[in-house]
Amino acid sequence: MPEAEILPFPDNGRARLARALARLDAALADQAAAVRDFRTAVFDLKEQLGRLDEGLQSYRASLE
Repeated sequence: MPEAEILPFPDNGRARLARALARLDAALADQAAAVRDFRTAVFDLKEQLGRLDEGLQSYRASLE
């Protein structure tokens, strides 16, 4: 029969809470970075769409 590694159980609830809070802090930092990257991408998309609109208006004017 294979032997299993026995993980130590926290001494008290505070240790578990501290680990949970540390993981939550890390998750919130990751989420903040993702939101920042998303906002940057939306801003870049807005700029590109503005350039596309300018190009299409110029093209339309050249057809008239």
